[in-house]
Amino acid sequence: MLKFQSKGQSSVNTNDIADFDLAGIFGDLANQDYDRAVELARGFQGEGPRAVATIAIARAVLEPKKK
Repeated sequence: MLKFQSKGQSSVNTNDIADFDLAGIFGDLANQDYDRAVELARGFQGEGPRAVATIAIARAVLEPKKK
């Protein structure tokens, strides 16, 4: 979702991007570098993306590793 706000005007645009898998990206990153994944997730200003990244990190840490 893209938000644009200026004095007296605002616009919201939503586009799905099939190749951008936020949960997958953060899940993989958490398996490689947990601290960096958490740091990046905290940097999101939007609640939605931050929540998706945080949940993906938690899943990566809590799920049993595949052998």
